[in-house]
Amino acid sequence: MRLNASRARLSSILFGTLAAASCGGAPTLTAPPSNVNAASGLYGLTLTVGSECASLPEAERTRRYSARLSDDGPGRYVVTLIDGTFRQDNGCIPLGCNQFRAVEDGPTMRFSLENNAEWSGGYITEKTTAGTWLEIYGMAAGAFHPTVIEASGPGKVLYCSFPGEYSCSARSVSCQSDVKYVFTRK
Repeated sequence: MRLNASRARLSSILFGTLAAASCGGAPTLTAPPSNVNAASGLYGLTLTVGSECASLPEAERTRRYSARLSDDGPGRYVVTLIDGTFRQDNGCIPLGCNQFRAVEDGPTMRFSLENNAEWSGGYITEKTTAGTWLEIYGMAAGAFHPTVIEASGPGKVLYCSFPGEYSCSARSVSCQSDVKYVFTRK
């Protein structure tokens, strides 16, 4: 008799727990909220150098990359370009020669490709398919939408019209132009 009473109590407890769970009365396990910035993720980036850079061959004025926007603090990002052949050595510090910074400012995104005399990196240094080198610096700002970020701003481009060098130096051609950045979420 005791065994049947114990089973009955256990059954009613189990039934009550299941009933409460199905009605939303029992706590459920959920993943903790993520602190990911809104623009974090993988994008396709089309970067276009304006026609003011007449010294830059037209075929080199439009660059296409995959770009990852990674969190670097609240509202801050590091943009890493994935596709392309970029300079990679110890001189590419504090960021890589395929990385630059971005900051959210309300509905606006601001991008900074800094040229600092003390180091390389934090801007783009890319070897083109022709074997020449291209360096792109500048600042840009524009609207951030859920699937697209469009920004533009003044930029400086160094182009080494000779193959084989590791980056642009004394024998480079430079120009200043508006540079347009269009990030499309993948």
